[in-house]
Amino acid sequence: MSKNLDRAVFLLRGDFFAGRSGTEVFARDLMERVSCENKLPVIIDIFSSGTTPYNKKISNTLFVKQIAEVNFPFLSYIYFDFSAFMNIIPKIIFGKRPKFIFSFGVGGFSISSLILSRIFRINFYYYAIDTMVDEFCGKKPLLNIWQTVSYLLKIIFDFVACASSTKIACSSKKVMTSVASYYRIPLEKMTLLYFGVNDDTFRVSRNVEKEYDLILVQTDHIRKGTKLFLETLMKLKLQGHQYRSLIIGSNNTSYENLSTDYGLTVTFMEKIPRQSVITLLSKSKMLVVPSSSEGFCLPVVEAGLVGCPSIVSPVGSLPEIVIDGITGLICNLNTESLGSAITSSFENNEWLSMGDKSKEVYKKFTIKEASNTLLNNFFI
Repeated sequence: MSKNLDRAVFLLRGDFFAGRSGTEVFARDLMERVSCENKLPVIIDIFSSGTTPYNKKISNTLFVKQIAEVNFPFLSYIYFDFSAFMNIIPKIIFGKRPKFIFSFGVGGFSISSLILSRIFRINFYYYAIDTMVDEFCGKKPLLNIWQTVSYLLKIIFDFVACASSTKIACSSKKVMTSVASYYRIPLEKMTLLYFGVNDDTFRVSRNVEKEYDLILVQTDHIRKGTKLFLETLMKLKLQGHQYRSLIIGSNNTSYENLSTDYGLTVTFMEKIPRQSVITLLSKSKMLVVPSSSEGFCLPVVEAGLVGCPSIVSPVGSLPEIVIDGITGLICNLNTESLGSAITSSFENNEWLSMGDKSKEVYKKFTIKEASNTLLNNFFI
């Protein structure tokens, strides 16, 4: 590894050290893995929002500065941008100028940091996780004015970041083609960087009893398809199929009310620690991901590694991760297609064979592989 790199800055907007969402888990694990690489002569400064304290002592080259999160759609971006500027500019003034700034997704994009990179000739790298253009077009009729403006701002920030970056990392081949198509960015500027699980700490329990037929891991975001999932379960119930289901990460009581109205056997849990999510995945037969948009869905890989195959929609990286009929099923975003996928996966216990295949296929999605890709394409 070249010795010409002595400092790098990563911008990670979100409560990355709480480790609740797949993106947060991956970003945290990736930074920790990179900082522990002995061949890497670089000091890593991470600026992250969120309230969860980061008390780990991973290495002598990893420094975390947490920025308070402002719970307001537009102000949060402005505040993060300003805070990033106020933390980077002193480093430049006092001779600790970074050799590059790496912005982790549209949430971590900082216009001021981009301007600083141009003034002081610092390489600016960007991780494109999801362009959100397809999602916006599909959801546009359902959005109010504030949601519409929020989507448009994210798309604009994403475009500016991609167009201005020295190099772009993309979470999937789908994101690469979307960036090339929508933003007119040449593919030569992009590198594929899949998410991965931490192969050093990922724990798999053996011979776990299955408590749930179906599990959905979500946030309350409209794109996660929770309502579609519940409507599908209702139709299946009318056909004589009742499935024990678990929904993790929901704070929306309207979903619980809908489940009660439909008379479904669904358990709801709020956000829980990541290892607890993995434990519950291992206790479930099938993961359901009926999303209208995804960057890289880490729970699909986590579920596969514990023998829980997935039923997914054909969006984002999902068709790249799931091998249809082998490690899971790919279905369209309607109750008929999703219902058919659910019932067929339980015929002759097909989920068992797909779960066994998933354990082997998903071993390639690791933090080690992601770290190597990052080091070989952006750190040299």
